[in-house]
Amino acid sequence: MAASSATVSKQSSSGGGNKSPAVVGRTRNFASEVTTELRKATWPWDPKEKGFKKYKELTDSTIVVTIAMLLLGGYVAFWDLILSSIFGLLSR
Repeated sequence: MAASSATVSKQSSSGGGNKSPAVVGRTRNFASEVTTELRKATWPWDPKEKGFKKYKELTDSTIVVTIAMLLLGGYVAFWDLILSSIFGLLSR
C-alpha cells in the first residue's frame, strides 16, 4: 500500500499536464481493491438457500437489534422519568 501511495504522490506532484489519466488510473485501482475486499467479506445470508430462507441470519440479527434498542430505550426512559421526578421534588 505504501508503494502505491508514493506513486500517487509522485503523479500528483509532477508539474503541469493533464491529470485526468492519473485520476482514472487511481479510480480503477480503488475499484479493483474494493472488489477484492468485498470478495473476502462474509455476508449475512446463505447463498445456497432460495427465497426468504436465504436471509434467515439477517432477519434474526435485525430482530435481536430491534429488541435490544427497545429494551435500552425503555431503560433510559424509565430512569429519566425517575430522576426527573426526584430532581423536580428537590427543586421545589
